[in-house]
Amino acid sequence: MRRGKRNLLETTDLPIIETTIEEGTIPYFIIDDKYGIACDDKCEMICRKKKSNRTIKDEEGNPIYIETYYVWESFCYVGTFSECINRYLLIKDRDIKKERLVKTKDYGKLIEIQNEIKCIVSKALDTNGVNSQFLSATSIIDDKAKLKEELDCVNSLKEDIEKEYKSFMEMIKDKRKIIIKNTEPTKHRTKKEEE
Repeated sequence: MRRGKRNLLETTDLPIIETTIEEGTIPYFIIDDKYGIACDDKCEMICRKKKSNRTIKDEEGNPIYIETYYVWESFCYVGTFSECINRYLLIKDRDIKKERLVKTKDYGKLIEIQNEIKCIVSKALDTNGVNSQFLSATSIIDDKAKLKEELDCVNSLKEDIEKEYKSFMEMIKDKRKIIIKNTEPTKHRTKKEEE
């Protein structure tokens, strides 16, 4: 017999209504069906999804039915997005090994677990997957940053070319003056023109 608090769904006779409502710290990046990445004012965090229940009552306070919903709770404050992915890999690796590797000597299962975790992360980072909006927005931001760098480079190149153009035009004017001065006959000049 189990000790402690029993689940509400086990002890009730009320009808149970399943919902897809999600509450709590909703992640902006979904890794798998149980974990996601969210952020607050200070840093990025890993969130875990749990199923919860609540009793819905009428105006008089009498219970009508039990509603199930999902709560995203902060699981682990990490810092950056890449650190969240690395921490998720550690958590998932530990959880899967705890479930499947009880007193076994099969190294093939370890490799299988590693490949499964890599597959989960690659699905999360797939641009056509669950996080397509997030990844397309970040790729647009990256593209914008690259275009801004290229534009800054083009603008500095334009300024350098304009400076070289001005110096080249000054050199041409100076050379033209020398050529004109050397090709003019000297006998028609007055003393003031030579100075």
